[in-house]
Order: sequence, then C-alpha cells, then structure tokens
Amino acid sequence: MQTINDSDIIQQVLDGDIDQFEQLIAKYEKRVFSMVAKRIPPQDHGVVAQDIFLNIFRSLDKFALERPFENWLTIIAIRNCHDYWRRHGRKQQLVMETPQAKPVAWFEMVEAVNALAEFKNEIAQRDKIELVDKLLRQLKPDDRLMIELIYFEDLPLQAVADAMAWKLSKVKVRAMRARKRMRQNIVSLLNGKSYE
Repeated sequence: MQTINDSDIIQQVLDGDIDQFEQLIAKYEKRVFSMVAKRIPPQDHGVVAQDIFLNIFRSLDKFALERPFENWLTIIAIRNCHDYWRRHGRKQQLVMETPQAKPVAWFEMVEAVNALAEFKNEIAQRDKIELVDKLLRQLKPDDRLMIELIYFEDLPLQAVADAMAWKLSKVKVRAMRARKRMRQNIVSLLNGKSYE
C-alpha cells in the first residue's frame, strides 16, 4: 500500500476534503503529545494538544508545501506551549514525570541499598533539568523558543530561521549569544550570585 506524503494530504485538505486532516493527526499525535508532556502540566495536556492541531488546521493555507511539515508542526506546538504559560500569567514551571502509579513501591525501591545509586542519579538528573529550565527562563522569549527548537527538537538551523522569519546568520548569532548568557549565568550561580 502506497502512503501519501504530507504535502499531498495538506493539498487535499486545502482543496476542501477536510476529513483528510485526520491522517495528519494520526501520524503526528504522539509527537505533539510528547512535546506537550515535557512543557505543560498533565491536567492540561489534552486541551493544549487539541489547540495545537486546531491552530495547525487553521494555518494550513500558510504552510509552504515544499518545506518539511514536521518542522512546521513542531514550531507551532512549541509556540502553543509558550502561549499557554503567557495566558496563565506565571512563569513556566518545570514539568517532570514522577512515579505516581505505585508510590509505596517506589519509596521501597529508593530505600533499598542496591537502588541508592539509581536514586542519586535520578536526583542529579532532576537537578540538571531544573538548572536548564531556570537558565532558559532568563532568556528573551524568542531566544528561548530558538534554543528549544535547535537543541530540544533538533531542527536544522535553516528551518529555525524560516520559522522565526530571520536570516540564518541571525539565528547563528542569537544562538551563540544565548549560549554565552546561559554560561555566564552558570558561572554566577557557582559563585553564589543570583541571576534572576
């Protein structure tokens, strides 16, 4: 069975066969939910994911068919997550999965001598996640979006430039400056200075 590429599906939707949009949802729902789960509290995952697909549907006529659809979808998803936090009028919080299914069993595992190294590693990982999140919050919103697209979503620099409506050289310079600022903030933190 031959699969239809994304551009063909989008063209069919734009030509009036809106039911074809379900193919895009089926193909990309795991990707969208994965991005949402990293950034949004669990109780709002479904609403934000639905908003993302709704925004994609409404914007299909602006999509350049020769570009990779997944990159465009990723950019819209990340922007929707940022918009969620703007609407809620508070700083983005760290969204981290915690073992909730069997808390008693989890605590027993942590107490076990042979699990101590694993527990320390998990704490170290959480500390790293919190540090990166704190450093990202210090960036301007556009710079944070750019860094997330480059390093968390692995988009090519040219795709990021297209998404941000910037020249490639501007993305390279802004990314270099954002990384430099994050390094300076780490040094300040290690020296005991506040950088918030």
